[in-house]
This record gives sequence, structure tokens and C-alpha cells, in this order.
Amino acid sequence: HGTFLPTHAKGGFILSETGGDNALTAKIIRLSTAHAPIGEYRRDFHPNEPSACPTCATLETREHILFMCPRFNRSRCFNEGDFAKSTQQLSWITKFLEKNPTAFAFDSVPYQPP
Repeated sequence: HGTFLPTHAKGGFILSETGGDNALTAKIIRLSTAHAPIGEYRRDFHPNEPSACPTCATLETREHILFMCPRFNRSRCFNEGDFAKSTQQLSWITKFLEKNPTAFAFDSVPYQPP
């Protein structure tokens, strides 16, 4: 998959895409850095915590969430092959996150007191 790098020029293209929506912008940054409440992150930083997708029982990666997991709505979005070739990846990601508000969001993770 191609990657995009955040920039601050002209307010940054991520902020332009999200219309300044802080929560949506934060999810895009979490997705792009893999610093999100998903199995891929827990495997690397919290190895004693579960890293499997609660729906599919496979490693919960960014790619799994974006393209494979049936828990998320991808209607009217690119398929994985189209996504890799697209110049509109950020637009697709924004649409995906708007349709799936729990994806890459910390508020979807059950609270665990210290």
C-alpha cells in the first residue's frame, strides 16, 4: 500500500480533507502511524494484551480493519487493489472513518481502571 506523510504546509492536507474535525484527524494520524488501539499496536507495545481481532480472531492490523474485517462498512469505498493504485487514498480513508466511527478510536475500547 502507498503511504502518505503528514505536512503542515497550508494547514496540512489532512486538515483540509477532514474540514478541521479534530477527532477524524486524530484517527487518520493513528491509522497512518499504527499508534492506535488495535492488535498491531498491542502486539508491539503491550504483548500481554490480546492482539487478535474480536470478530475474526486474526491479528488486528490496519489492513485487516480497512479491507477485510466484516465488522466495518466499506460500501461505496475502493477495494484493496483499487486503493493501492489510487491517488485518492486520503479521501477514501476519510470516508471509511466517517462510516465507521469506532475504527481507530480510543472510545471504542472498554475502559480498564488502573
